[in-house]
Amino acid sequence: MTNGRDEGAALWQDETLTMSAAHLDALTADQSVTDGDQAASDTGQAARTTGRVRLEQLRERAALDRARADSERRHVAAATRARLREELHGSHLDDLTRAFRRETEWHALNLEIDRSRRGDGRFVLAFLDIDDLKGINDRAGHAAGDLVLRTLVATLRSSLRSFDPIVRFGGDEFVCGIGGADIREVEGRLAGTQRSLYADTGASFSVGLAVLAAGETLEQLTTRADAALLDAKASRPD
Repeated sequence: MTNGRDEGAALWQDETLTMSAAHLDALTADQSVTDGDQAASDTGQAARTTGRVRLEQLRERAALDRARADSERRHVAAATRARLREELHGSHLDDLTRAFRRETEWHALNLEIDRSRRGDGRFVLAFLDIDDLKGINDRAGHAAGDLVLRTLVATLRSSLRSFDPIVRFGGDEFVCGIGGADIREVEGRLAGTQRSLYADTGASFSVGLAVLAAGETLEQLTTRADAALLDAKASRPD
């Protein structure tokens, strides 16, 4: 038979075990809540981090898109300006020879005269005329005559500076303005042009030269160069 002390001890042990189990359950529950809160916190933090990274990526992409768009706009604008300059420049050029048209002669030549007067004052106007272009057209056809005209201008460009204006004054007449050179230098350059033209086409040209005088206008200079050309053609052997 169990005495009262044993029964009390057993009851106390059962209650202690029951309380311990309840306490353990409570602690487990609290830990689960804590773990859940931590997991939720970690998930939120990860989401916020991901969101910040995504936002930064979107900002970088937007910046790249803006830079690309700006670059494309600048490229298009530059191409447009270049095309307009080419069209404007082309509108002043003779279709066959790409020399300046006569309508733009005065502006181009006056610019070079002004440039020369601001410099050393040296400027020579050359008035050229292809010899017997009509005979070339009659003998070999207008295509041959056109070739002579184009070759003359191309050869002049190779012997003059890029900004020295070459103007198609008439059908077979051309005017060139050469700054920074005296008449002997110009004669030497044109002699080389003469040899090259003859070697390439069998044609030749006559030339009259006039040196710019103080206070002289372009019209006066052109008149003197034209008179020198007429003298050169008159003295040319048949």
